[in-house]
Amino acid sequence: MPLLRCDVAVVGAGPAGSMAARAAAEHGVHVILIEEHPEVGRPVYCAEGLSLNGFVDAGLKPTPEIVSQEIVKVRVYAPNKRYLELTSSDWVGYTINRDVFDRALSERAVEAGAELMTGTRATGVVKEGGVVSGVVAHRGGETVRIEAKVVVGADGYASTVRKSAGLGRWYPDIVTCAQFKLGDLSLDEPEVNEFHLGSKVAPGAYAWVFPKSQEVANVGLG
Repeated sequence: MPLLRCDVAVVGAGPAGSMAARAAAEHGVHVILIEEHPEVGRPVYCAEGLSLNGFVDAGLKPTPEIVSQEIVKVRVYAPNKRYLELTSSDWVGYTINRDVFDRALSERAVEAGAELMTGTRATGVVKEGGVVSGVVAHRGGETVRIEAKVVVGADGYASTVRKSAGLGRWYPDIVTCAQFKLGDLSLDEPEVNEFHLGSKVAPGAYAWVFPKSQEVANVGLG
């Protein structure tokens, strides 16, 4: 079994993982960032909405490569089709290309000195004396052991790190959702995000329409 050693092992190269890896690497520690998929950012599990503050927090700019559609209004629809419109001269949001956004964050982490390993799926944590001291992962048909002083589990709501470390379930209210990327549309207001409430449409939750352009939108229910 190949053995790697580092100061910080980060599992998951989504925004949280890449930002954690970058922050640690900028402080001069050896960071290994692992991502289970062959390519960072894909597949996309996201409605792709992001505020300007989200860009600021991520340390990125809303460039044309990342931004698909600028959003200036949000409408929340009641079951009777009446709606509350939210807008502000101080606020702007975006529907982004999440895969491009995620890759940009991982590239920043690598530029800061982090080592990125794609196609590497964490299967559990290493414990010594009841203390988490690393990660075991599957990569290219073999098992890899990564020993680390700190392990960051940024591998999503179904986190393997969380389960393996025995941290329990933190999000008991998570529900199932479904989303489709629809094309060949003709949206009148692609700059408006929509939320639809009501027991007939989405019992206990809501439906959403996040335009990516006049012809394309992310439409979901959860």
